Amino acid sequence: MSLKFTSKHLCFVTLVLTTFIFSVNGKTLTWQSNLPNLPAPAGDHTQHGVAGAYSGTLTITNKNGAEEKALLVAGGSNFPKKSLLTAIQEDVAAEKVYHQDIFFLTQSANDQWQQSQLSLPLGAAYGESFTTEQGILLFGGEIKQYDGSVTASSDIALISYQEGSLSYKKIGEMPVTFAKGGGAYFQGKVYIIGGIQNGAASNNVYSYDVNSSTWQKELPLLGKNRISPVVTIHGNKSTSTSQLYVFSGFSINSDENIALNDGLSLNISDKSAKWQTIAPIQTLLDKQLSLIGAAAIKVSAQQTLFLGGYNKSTWDNWLSTYQKVKGTKQEKAEKLRFFSQAPSSFKWNRDALLFDSSNQSWTNLGETPFLPNCGAAIEHWQNNIVLINGEIKPGVRTNTVKVAHFNNKK
Repeated sequence: MSLKFTSKHLCFVTLVLTTFIFSVNGKTLTWQSNLPNLPAPAGDHTQHGVAGAYSGTLTITNKNGAEEKALLVAGGSNFPKKSLLTAIQEDVAAEKVYHQDIFFLTQSANDQWQQSQLSLPLGAAYGESFTTEQGILLFGGEIKQYDGSVTASSDIALISYQEGSLSYKKIGEMPVTFAKGGGAYFQGKVYIIGGIQNGAASNNVYSYDVNSSTWQKELPLLGKNRISPVVTIHGNKSTSTSQLYVFSGFSINSDENIALNDGLSLNISDKSAKWQTIAPIQTLLDKQLSLIGAAAIKVSAQQTLFLGGYNKSTWDNWLSTYQKVKGTKQEKAEKLRFFSQAPSSFKWNRDALLFDSSNQSWTNLGETPFLPNCGAAIEHWQNNIVLINGEIKPGVRTNTVKVAHFNNKK
């Protein structure tokens, strides 16, 4: 799918209602009226929104016999039965529901979400998914088993479109169980980074060759283990090199949980290359931001857009407080204080941030016209950027679907 954005690739008519435009150095990001909200699953009355969902795009044949792109979102988790805050108030465990539903969106269906008759075998979230030539590849994730237990998966599955319908098939196994890590797909290879591997926080890196279905253990990340990092790969035609970038995430070490706001890079074109620490993300440091939970999407060969992300100060302070009160009489009161705050109090990242590897620069494209989301899915569809659901505060999802595109981007 082409990642070029030109004047002829304007949003389709149904979206041209309200626009929010931000321009910096010739890069103009336009937020348009939202697509329809993700609908309630069959048999339910309400869609509470999901976080940690799988997503991708497929070429399908519509009812008129023409080919078009379909946007898919599958699985994800939320708290539909009882909110996290209510559970704390009632001294019960909040039940996180892992969903099996697959929804898809096509332009020929008047941009209305439809629920597929196909579903995931079990409720799942917090894995990685990538659009490839074969279809949408799904890697790992947390799986809700029939007995109610939640386990990390090592499955590789493929969602594809065959003979007029969607198909789901397990096609292999990862070398480890994997959840809440990072990943990127580039030139026939998937890179799986950090997260929870075999039940423990990890800094290990693996690559998977899609064509040969083979795995390679790569050089581990520098420093601490890294959960929920944000990953992208940029290619440079002039130097014939490809660079793997890993930003932020959080680290668990000796019961200490710290939000990271640094960046690492590895030249994956050079087998002898080592991980390098890149310059601090100044646009994030100024506001004490991290990219935990951020959505990232490439918008050119050497540019990636980042949306959302936790506030480092809020994250660090809360987890430090929680460790002190855990198991004491103060635990409930501190949880109620923290989780009852308004979304704005968490100070999540509202700025659209553009990383350009050609000059190692970060550009702030301005505040997004909605509450920042964490754990959202993000995809290219109909020459737009689509941001799907995610959290607006810890434990609270949104069912909204936002749309943006670039004009006059260098």
